[in-house]
Amino acid sequence: MYTKKQEKRALNDFHQSLEIMAKTMNKEEYSLVAGVMFRLLMGSRFGYTEHDPRILQDVQSIWVRTNKKNMKTKKKILKLKVIRGDKRVK
Repeated sequence: MYTKKQEKRALNDFHQSLEIMAKTMNKEEYSLVAGVMFRLLMGSRFGYTEHDPRILQDVQSIWVRTNKKNMKTKKKILKLKVIRGDKRVK
């Protein structure tokens, strides 16, 4: 089993994950992810088999796909030009 030090670190990682989620998500998103985490703890597999490496592949590919979408959006924002500004701006 785990040592007390390993258990404490795992709990700290879990709490840190919850804090990151709370800072970056709205209440609905936070509840969704926290609910999925709870269901994983209770044994739900969400279509994956035990020790299935596909879950890590899916985690990575979804992050890359989502990050690319965010980068495209950021690029579009950077290309915006001010057409009409304040009268004080010359």
